[in-house]
Amino acid sequence: MSSGNNFPPPPQGEPYGGGSGGPHGASGWQQSDQQPGGQGDVPPQPGYDPGHGGQAPFPQQGYPQPDQQQYGYQQGQPQYGSGPAPAYSTSGPSMNYAGSTPQPAPAPGYVAQQQQPKKKSKMPLILSLVAVGVVILLVVIGAVVISSVNRSQYGPDKVAEKYLEALQSGDIAAVNEIAAPTVPNGANETLLEPAYVQNSEEKITEAAVEETTVEGDTATMAASYSLGGQPYEMTLTATKDGKQGLFFDNWVLAPPTLQTIAIELPKLDGVTVNGQEFTPQEGRTEYAVLPGSYHVSTPEGKYFQAAEDQVTVGFSESEQPQPATMNVDVQPTEGFHDEVQKLVDEKLDECAKNTSIMNDGCPFNADATDPRSGMKVSEDGVEDSVSYTIDSKPKVEASMSADLAAGSFYTTEPGRYSFKADSKTAGSGAWTGSGALSPGGTVIIDGDSLSIEFF
Repeated sequence: MSSGNNFPPPPQGEPYGGGSGGPHGASGWQQSDQQPGGQGDVPPQPGYDPGHGGQAPFPQQGYPQPDQQQYGYQQGQPQYGSGPAPAYSTSGPSMNYAGSTPQPAPAPGYVAQQQQPKKKSKMPLILSLVAVGVVILLVVIGAVVISSVNRSQYGPDKVAEKYLEALQSGDIAAVNEIAAPTVPNGANETLLEPAYVQNSEEKITEAAVEETTVEGDTATMAASYSLGGQPYEMTLTATKDGKQGLFFDNWVLAPPTLQTIAIELPKLDGVTVNGQEFTPQEGRTEYAVLPGSYHVSTPEGKYFQAAEDQVTVGFSESEQPQPATMNVDVQPTEGFHDEVQKLVDEKLDECAKNTSIMNDGCPFNADATDPRSGMKVSEDGVEDSVSYTIDSKPKVEASMSADLAAGSFYTTEPGRYSFKADSKTAGSGAWTGSGALSPGGTVIIDGDSLSIEFF
C-alpha cells in the first residue's frame, strides 16, 4: 500500500496546473503559503487545467478507470502530491486502517459541508406531557370519587344503618352476619332463636344513626330507636379493617351487648313465649334476648291456673346487665284449695279413730295436764283407752310451690276436738279434755293426684 495522498497523475503531455515540466519534473503547482479557504487562494483541484477552461478529460479523483494504472511510490521517484499535506476538512475518515477499504481523499482546499441534523419534532414530548397530565388528572378525579363513595356508601354509619334496618325488619340472619350480638356471661341463649323476636308484639321502629365521630380507624356512632312507643338510645362503635373491592374502606361493627330477662317457671308442658313453644329451665334462669317484647304464658292445669307476663327490653348499656325480672306467678286453682280441704278433713277423721294417748301423726292428742294435781294423762291414763271426737273442723288455705311439684296448707279458722280416757287411779273415763284444732302441713302433687301430711 502506498502512503501519502492518492492523487492520479495527469495524462501525459498535459501540464499539471498549467506549469512547465513533465509529469515527473520539479515544476507543477505548489501549495500556497496562504491557508486554504482564503479569498482567491484556493488551489485548483487535481486534473483541472485552467488553460483549457474546464475539467480535464480524465477520471475524477479516487475513481480510476479500468484502463488506467494506479500510481504509487516508486523508488527514486517523487509521488504526486508529496510534500506538506494540503489543509482540508473531511466528513469521513481520511486514513486507511488495516483491513478497511481505502477511501479517496477530498480535494485540497475543499471543506466538506457538515450535514445539519434534522430538527427533532416536539410533538412526542407534548403528547407525553399531555398523557402524563391526563393520568394525573384521572388519578386525582379517581381519588376524589373514591373518597366520596367511601363517605356516602362505605362509611361506618352505613354499616350501623344496615344493622339497625336488619333488626327493624326482623332479619336475624343479616343481624348476625353484620355483628352477632354479645351474650352476657352465663346467660341462656334459648330465646335468641329468630322465631321468638320475629313474633314479638313490639318491634324496633324509627331506628337511626344520629351522629358519627371518626378518629383514625375508629368510629363512634350515637343511635336511637323506639320500642312500644318508648325511645331508646345506644352507642355503636366500628373499626376500619382493610379494604373491600380494592379501594373502599371496610368498617367492622362492634356487636352491642344483649339485655337479659329472668324467668322462674315450673317445668311444664305447653309453656309459650310470643306464641312459640318454650321449654323453661327449672328454677330462676336468665335468658339473653334481642330487643323486643316477650310474652310468657303457662297453660291451665287441674290444680293450677294459667299465668302470663310480658316485658319489653332494648339493648343493654353495660357488658353485664341487670336482668329484667318477669313475674309469671302460677297460682293454684279453687279446685286445688277444695281438694286440700277435703284431704285435711278426711285425715282428721282418721286421726279421731285412734285410741292412743299421743296420737302420733295427727294434729291433736290426749296428753293433757290436770291443773289441780299437775298430773298428766300420759302418766296416769290407760293406753289405748282414749276416745277422740272432732267437734268442729278447721278451715285451711293451700298454696303451691313455684315448680308446681308441691304445696302447703295452714289453718285460717281453727276447729275443736275433745277426748275421754281411763285413769289408772280413778277408773274408767276419769280423764276428759278438749282443745283447739289448727292443723298445718304439706301437699304432695303427683300429676293430677294430691296427698297431704300434717306437720
